[in-house]
Amino acid sequence: MFKKLVVTIIFSIGLFSIFINVNTATYYNLENLDHQLTPSLFSMEGTDTLTSLVQIRRKFESIYGHRADENNGIPRSQSRTSADYHQSLSYECHDNLPQLLGLFKQIGNEAYPVFVIESRDTLFHYFEALLTPGNRTHAAILVYIGNRPYLFDTVSVGYIDLLTGEQWGEMNPIFQRSYKYIVGLLSRHGEFYSPYYLPIDFDFFLFFKWLTHVITSRIGAKNDNAW
Repeated sequence: MFKKLVVTIIFSIGLFSIFINVNTATYYNLENLDHQLTPSLFSMEGTDTLTSLVQIRRKFESIYGHRADENNGIPRSQSRTSADYHQSLSYECHDNLPQLLGLFKQIGNEAYPVFVIESRDTLFHYFEALLTPGNRTHAAILVYIGNRPYLFDTVSVGYIDLLTGEQWGEMNPIFQRSYKYIVGLLSRHGEFYSPYYLPIDFDFFLFFKWLTHVITSRIGAKNDNAW
């Protein structure tokens, strides 16, 4: 009986994952990425990975930073390709996310989309915050350099070393409060990526890839902000 229950649960999760998974082949693809960023991807010889990521982030900010607008990004329920991004006059954090994610991945990093939400420490408050509309949220990128996790902001040029809590550069104010994050979640409304009518936008492929990385490296136990 127990085995049947376990199989049923796993099968149900698999079906649900397929049903709401975003198209990972397109949402961070770089076919139309601005050519101005290309030099930054091939001038990193002699620099360590963290320095390279910071350089890419600064280059990205120098090109697109003046368009940052936390209240006026690409509208919901419409195409969000790289071409649409370049044509937009302003960007929010979730608009920058797939562009930066693609860049970080292109130089060979374990990089994952992260949905950050202001929440107190308990599991109850986390789910309460996640299910309450209007709670302060933010998009970030979790990057592993070796087995060391860093959280990069998608609007400000800064990062947090998740093992030490040390912060470099400028980060969104949400990181100065009590927060939690969930890997793979892109929205709580399902209106960023086609077909636009699902309850959430979630990249299950990268979520399970991250979970595998955490299990194999045993680094997840050292960081208590991830759920």
